[in-house]
Amino acid sequence: MIPNPIDFAEIAGNRIHHQVCEAPRYLRCRLILLHATAKAADKASKWIIS
Repeated sequence: MIPNPIDFAEIAGNRIHHQVCEAPRYLRCRLILLHATAKAADKASKWIIS
């Protein structure tokens, strides 16, 4: 069974489109998590020092 190159291109295109659309959401989630973690670490360090 040889895949139809047009179908293959369409599937590949859809997959790339999906990844491009998902990437910003994923990165935003990561940034929010990093920011929250940094805030918590900052509070914890101040609490430990005092």
